[in-house]
Amino acid sequence: AIQAGSIGIPMMYIGRFIGGCGIGMFATCVPVYIAECSPTDYRGMLVTFWQIGVTIGMLVGQGANVGLAKLDWGWRVSYGGNIVFALVMALLIIVYMPESPRYLAAQGETKKLQNVMSKIRKAEDVEYSIDRVNAEVKADRNLPTASWSDVFSKNNNMRRRVLLGIALQAFNQMSGNEAINFYAPIILSDIFVSANPILLSFFLGIVNLVAVGVSIVTIDRFGRVPLFLIGGVTMMLCQIANSVQIGRAHV
Repeated sequence: AIQAGSIGIPMMYIGRFIGGCGIGMFATCVPVYIAECSPTDYRGMLVTFWQIGVTIGMLVGQGANVGLAKLDWGWRVSYGGNIVFALVMALLIIVYMPESPRYLAAQGETKKLQNVMSKIRKAEDVEYSIDRVNAEVKADRNLPTASWSDVFSKNNNMRRRVLLGIALQAFNQMSGNEAINFYAPIILSDIFVSANPILLSFFLGIVNLVAVGVSIVTIDRFGRVPLFLIGGVTMMLCQIANSVQIGRAHV
C-alpha cells in the first residue's frame, strides 16, 4: 500500500523495506511450516513444491505487468493489486491454517494437537502421527542444550557445516540470481533495444518456472550436487554473456 501510494523515492524505500521484512519472514517460516505439517513420506516433496508456488506467483506478476506497462500509472496498479493477494492470504491464514503439529506438541497442547491432526491426516493415521510427533519432540528435549559457541565449534564438524550452509545461500544471491530477476527489464532493454523488456521478462519467468519444475522432477534421480554444479555454471556463463552484451550496448 505504501509503495502503491508513493509520492517520492523515500516513501518507496520505506515500502520496499517493510515488504522485504515480510518476504524474509515468509522465506523462513513457509518451508518450516510445510515440513511440520507434512507426513514423513511426502515431506521432501511438499517442501520443494513451495518454490513452484513462488515461481508461479512471480510469473503471474510478470504477466500482469506486460499489460500494465502500457499505462502511465500501471505501476501503482501493480503494487496495489498485491494488496488484494496479501489480504486474501492473511484471511486464509487466520481462518484456515492451524498451528503446526510439532509446535503444539512442544507446547503440550494435546487437545489442539488432536484437532489439527484430525484436519490434516486421514482418520486411521491420526493416532500414529500424534505418536510420531510426540516422539520427535521428546527426542529433541533429551538432547543437550547447544550454545552459539557450540554451533561454531570444531566438534563434529559443526563449524564447517554451518559455514557451508551460509556460503551456499550467500553465493546463490551474490551470483546474481536475484539481481537478474529484479533488474530484468533494464538489462533486457539494454541488450534488446527494439524489444519490449516487460514482455521479455515474462518469458524469463516462464524459463524460471520450467527450470524449477525440471529440478523437482530430477533432484532425486541425479542428486543435489550435480544440480548445484549445473545451476552454478549456467549462472556464471549467463553473467559473462550479460556483461559482454551490456558492455557493447554502452560503447
